[in-house]
Amino acid sequence: MFRFLPIRLTPRDLERIHGTNERIAVRDYERAIGFYRHLVLRAAGVRWMRD
Repeated sequence: MFRFLPIRLTPRDLERIHGTNERIAVRDYERAIGFYRHLVLRAAGVRWMRD
């Protein structure tokens, strides 16, 4: 198992990990969802997808 989260973190973000006010930007959350969607679909053999 690889523990990987495809988001960009700033030094301020790192201070909040697993702490009070833990959060990420909405845009980074959207990118992570898109990354995993693409990963799962490609693993399932889907070569073309429409957003």
